[in-house]
Amino acid sequence: VQVRVKQVDAKGGKISLSMISKEDEPAPRERRQNNRGGGRQMFSESEMGAKDWKESLEKSLDDQPKFVNSFVIEDKRKVK
Repeated sequence: VQVRVKQVDAKGGKISLSMISKEDEPAPRERRQNNRGGGRQMFSESEMGAKDWKESLEKSLDDQPKFVNSFVIEDKRKVK
C-alpha cells in the first residue's frame, strides 16, 4: 500500500493522507466563497437542514420529562 500526502494545513496542524493512487482519487470539490471575508463554507445550504432548528429543538425538549437533582445532607459527625 502506498500512502501519499493529499493536503497540508499548517495553520490547523493537520495533514490529509490518501491510500489510493492519484488517478483513482475523485476530483476535489469546488471551493465556495462565503460573504464573510472570502473564507470557505463547509456545507451547502441544502445540507444545512431546517432553518428553524432551534425552535424545533426547544419544542422537542419541552415534551421531554424534566430531571432535577436535589441536595443530600449526610451527617458524618461521630456521636459520643
